[in-house]
Amino acid sequence: MENYLLLLEEYDYQTPPEVARDAAQAIQQAMVASDVFTTFVFQPGGVAAANVYTSWAALYAAMNTAAPPSATGSRPPTRIHIDDSFTSPAIMPAGAYNLDNVTLSGQANFNASSGGALLQLADGVTLTGPALGWTLTITSTLEVVYVGTHTCITIGAGAELNLYLSQGAYLRCSAAGTFCLLNGAGYVLVCAVNEVEIESLAAGGPVFDCAGAGGAIEVQNIGDVRFGDGVHNALVQTAGTATVLGRAGSNIAAQACLGTVAVTWDDVIPRAQGAGVTVTQIGGYVPATPGNWHPAPTTQSGALDQLASTLQNHVQGIQAFTGPAAAAINTVNLAHTTTTGHTRCFGSVSVTCASADADIGFQLAIDGVGTGPVMGASGTLAGDAVTCAIEWDFAPAAGAHNYTMLVTSGAAGALTGVQSCMKVQELSG
Repeated sequence: MENYLLLLEEYDYQTPPEVARDAAQAIQQAMVASDVFTTFVFQPGGVAAANVYTSWAALYAAMNTAAPPSATGSRPPTRIHIDDSFTSPAIMPAGAYNLDNVTLSGQANFNASSGGALLQLADGVTLTGPALGWTLTITSTLEVVYVGTHTCITIGAGAELNLYLSQGAYLRCSAAGTFCLLNGAGYVLVCAVNEVEIESLAAGGPVFDCAGAGGAIEVQNIGDVRFGDGVHNALVQTAGTATVLGRAGSNIAAQACLGTVAVTWDDVIPRAQGAGVTVTQIGGYVPATPGNWHPAPTTQSGALDQLASTLQNHVQGIQAFTGPAAAAINTVNLAHTTTTGHTRCFGSVSVTCASADADIGFQLAIDGVGTGPVMGASGTLAGDAVTCAIEWDFAPAAGAHNYTMLVTSGAAGALTGVQSCMKVQELSG
């Protein structure tokens, strides 16, 4: 921190409106200088000083001097920090650049749509690394947009690319070119973690193109990652193997993939993909006895939701009824469509006796057929009120059925009124 304060004291402040920006720049330069990486700052429109460069050509030349690639093309760990606070976007001009082991990082810029620094890769930019494999990292609120009509990165047979995106990084294609093409039996690993977006925009080519026989592209999205914009294909497969994994709240948008792509994610909302794409939801569930469920769940979360609904006594149907003044048999009908699962029926009935009655019976029924125990009262006198409540689990019976409470009296006209309430509840098993 002492070094940071020293830099602040030595910094040549400009006019008052620029003081805040200049102070932030001084702190930023101090922090960058203390980085474990060899760090270069690309600040177009700014002031060149120390490791701050206002042109990409000057920065790349300095990087090749301070962190030169080996004979095989491998470069020491290097960071290029994009500062577009003076001029935005920062533009990487056409040319071939070895960015092996390079981390591209950004900073907050509230003038950009992403809220971070914007680096634009011009048409004709080619990013390379060692022939056998290389690594590129994009991080810290940096938005990288490829605006070319050609291929930016090409991975051939026997080669490998590890592409890491994290901490608010954006990677987008806005023109017809492809950011990364796999055209042989090579391998591309894309690991996106924490607030990352990977998208092909309108008129943009795919971000990734899997076109190499025997090759594979694997995309792993973990933690609030958006893959695709919901309209355009971020990944296209015409040969080789392509897989996309989404975990921990990642969003694999509709139409993100096209071709023979295996998509697996833990999102509960399925989204339509392009032709040939197979979709698997993590946490899928196949019931051993589908008939015990209504409907048969396909995910663990769906099964738990049904169980929770049952535990909370979710009422599927309820109906009240007032019967005629005199009847030998009074029936309360409640039509309800059930599945092959059990159905629990609860009936509550109150009757008033108009005259002495030798016997009053109560029984739950399905489609008019009494089922379960018969509850009754005998020796009632005129004016007596009798109430009965019965709960019974009916055996599995698919289709629509009438669940009723049968009320019988030993003498016709003995009941002056019947009031009844029925409740039907669907059970999972």
